[in-house]
Amino acid sequence: MSIGAAVLMVNLTLAGASGPAPAPAPAQSAATPSLGGPSQGKPGAKAAKGAELAADCLVELDINGKVRRIDRGVERAALDVLGLDGKDRAAAESVFAARAVKLDKFVTSDIELLTKLGNSLAGDDKADQAQVLLELAGKLQGVTLEQPLELQVEQTLPKGVRATYKRIVGGYWDAIAAERMSETNEKGEKPGRMAVLGDERLKALGKEIEQAFMRSMGSGMLTYNYVMKGVTVTPEQEGKLRVMFGEHAAATKAGESDEENKKLFWKVTSVLDGEQQSQVLKNINQISGKGRKPK
Repeated sequence: MSIGAAVLMVNLTLAGASGPAPAPAPAQSAATPSLGGPSQGKPGAKAAKGAELAADCLVELDINGKVRRIDRGVERAALDVLGLDGKDRAAAESVFAARAVKLDKFVTSDIELLTKLGNSLAGDDKADQAQVLLELAGKLQGVTLEQPLELQVEQTLPKGVRATYKRIVGGYWDAIAAERMSETNEKGEKPGRMAVLGDERLKALGKEIEQAFMRSMGSGMLTYNYVMKGVTVTPEQEGKLRVMFGEHAAATKAGESDEENKKLFWKVTSVLDGEQQSQVLKNINQISGKGRKPK
């Protein structure tokens, strides 16, 4: 298995654990009420018009009549539909940016736990899944122990649209909860609201982790951290290496390419000393399961 294949395995197992990814939601602009009118041009005018938005304005059904899950997250989708701009939106964007930094840091520092999680969720051992999820929660305390994301975003918004934002987010979760609470499991039981929302929020977090994973893959930082694990480098070496891994990610589009992986290997080892090369080779062997250098 190449470097790229080993790393991408985590994304595939995470994606597969929750079933097929939902189809992209249609653009919201057609369903969004006009934000113009007599008050247009006044501070907060667009925000004030948000009061016209229905609680279920983000609820759409797929071809099977099921509520379509929002890949980018209901918190961001609700912010988008409000039509805010400038400083009214900047504070909320900073919340998303800070969360992305935490998730990016996690996925680039603990690929082993991500692999363990993916493998566990793909199986049927509920006890093992619970144990791994507890371990994951411990590693993600900077995210899981925070206030809910929608509350963080809501608190940054102009006071005139906070209730609307809360109503839209709540309307989306209400629709999902109602749908799943009407369905029975194999034991003939219907889940409660708390169980449904807990499961759905966990899946939403999994999607965020998957997206962070792909961001890190696209920049080359995930592969860098995994290949260079345990290798102490000088600032000059680190600068050269990060450029190499970034160029590799761009050349492969974060996918698998044996030829590009071989090129990366020789480029990386050319700027390392013997001890550093040995650790890199050990890391690559651990990824690929092979005990030999690329030919």
